[in-house]
Amino acid sequence: MRAPFLLVLLALGCSATAEPSDTNIDPGSGSGGVANAPSTGGSGGSVFASGGSIGVGAAPSTGGTGTGGSGGLQGGIMCSEIGSRLTGRLRDFTSTSNPDFEPQLGAKGAAATNVDDKSIVKREVDADMKPVYNGPAAGTHSTYGPSSFASWFVDTPNVNMAIPYTLDFVGPDANGVYTFDRTASPGFLPVDDGANCPVMPQTPCLMGNTVLGPNTYPHNYSLTFELHTNFIYRPGMVFNFTGDDDVWVFIGNVLVLDLGGIHHSEPGEVVLDNLGMVSGETYRLDFFWAERHLVESHFRIDTSLEFVDCGIEPVK
Repeated sequence: MRAPFLLVLLALGCSATAEPSDTNIDPGSGSGGVANAPSTGGSGGSVFASGGSIGVGAAPSTGGTGTGGSGGLQGGIMCSEIGSRLTGRLRDFTSTSNPDFEPQLGAKGAAATNVDDKSIVKREVDADMKPVYNGPAAGTHSTYGPSSFASWFVDTPNVNMAIPYTLDFVGPDANGVYTFDRTASPGFLPVDDGANCPVMPQTPCLMGNTVLGPNTYPHNYSLTFELHTNFIYRPGMVFNFTGDDDVWVFIGNVLVLDLGGIHHSEPGEVVLDNLGMVSGETYRLDFFWAERHLVESHFRIDTSLEFVDCGIEPVK
């Protein structure tokens, strides 16, 4: 039996100095794998969590169980031969292409930042494995309504630019934990403009670095990232998160962690044993993150999750 699953996401404040280390874009890896069908719903169970967790249950997904492996094994093959590699979709915005990024510039003013904004999304993902906006037409504390939220995790011409982005984990440590760590300065800023842009040594890099009025900043802060993967559940697994800005995690279609809003680093814990899951069954994890306000963006994951694949592509 594997050691308990531990996933820690750290998104902390940081200085604004360039660091061209995030060049691990891998368009060719991570798609495919065992893409299970959505679960049929959750029953029973509860989540004991801090910092915005949700009390829900989750049933096993209806797809196959796959041939899971520790540390990112896919059919017995290490994901790109580096222990664990998970590929998701990274999208770049600007404050003018979508008002939810740097929302203090709009009518909501400064009240849109440094604020928890829970329940931006509904309890379940939709048929495309995307979060569903839950706010009113006029928006929430930090968002401007369903029309602006619609592009957060959807490729949208003239609003965002997107590329596959691969999280390269190192490890395992003595406890079988793999780590992706971007807590050192300047944090998780994977597509800063300039010669060191991942896969595209050009200017601008995607939508370019953040520009607010007359000021151009040395980093690109307006980003979202989504990740979809499958794992095998074993008793004792837990998720521990600390993050900013928005972080949403769904297991078996159901929201189990809500760290919505533009805020400083906040902790949240999910205890999988309280979700009504079945040992040895395969479940899908849908992870969504947004960086919406300069100048802080740090990101860390520590995991002993038994991956079944290296990240699956969501339905478009």
